[in-house]
Amino acid sequence: MNAIPDYKSMLKREYIDKEKLSNLNAPEIRKEINSLYLDLEELDNQSGVDIKKALILMTKLYCYRSAIDMNITASVVPDSKDPENKYIQARGAVQGLNKKRIWISHYLGPEGKYLGKNNNIIPLRIKKEGRIPIIKKTIEKFWSQLYEL
Repeated sequence: MNAIPDYKSMLKREYIDKEKLSNLNAPEIRKEINSLYLDLEELDNQSGVDIKKALILMTKLYCYRSAIDMNITASVVPDSKDPENKYIQARGAVQGLNKKRIWISHYLGPEGKYLGKNNNIIPLRIKKEGRIPIIKKTIEKFWSQLYEL
């Protein structure tokens, strides 16, 4: 969701490429776009603080939805000091507000605790124990990006 950067870009009249617009032989379209910019500026002057609050709230809801919808998987990670000793981490990834991928991981515990009868990772246990910590870490990363917008 690019609501905040798009809004700022619209207020600066940079949202629609001026060169593409000037190359367009359609004065009625340019006039309508200019009118929309003026209306938005007027609305921002009257209620800009409330609009920005609404956009932030919408973006935060988007962040929670993205984090909750994220697929949680597992990976086996060898201990850096003792490669024979392995542990399990829950992992997830989402597209950040800056459009770059965010990777999130959370240590769950020793490998043996998460292996089934055939020495395969038990996905349900990974999701059950890793989902909430991964969501919380994801939200923290989103929040750090939110205030950069």
